Amino acid sequence: MRLEPERRVFAVAELRVPQLVAMAVRQERARCAEALLSGLHEREDWPVLRETLVAWAECGFQLVGTARRLAVHRNTLLYRLAKIEELSTRDVRDPRTAMALYLACLADAL
Repeated sequence: MRLEPERRVFAVAELRVPQLVAMAVRQERARCAEALLSGLHEREDWPVLRETLVAWAECGFQLVGTARRLAVHRNTLLYRLAKIEELSTRDVRDPRTAMALYLACLADAL
């Protein structure tokens, strides 16, 4: 709100979050990613799950927009989100948790 007091919502891309994550020390990024992504990171389908989490955050946690971006059916997206929740034991529909996972995904991708 300090950046633009009249606006209440910002797109993730507008905030240049990936650039901020990239500025963090490599070991700290790795530690954060490992802590938040345990249960997911070791899986064979991790790249798909990571792509889902990134799209979920960057599309504002909206099912239709995220499904469209990923070019999957809405039910496929729901299945992936449920799978992520089960494996990570974290609620991806909670915005704070989802943002933490998003940051961890960015850190993991660097």
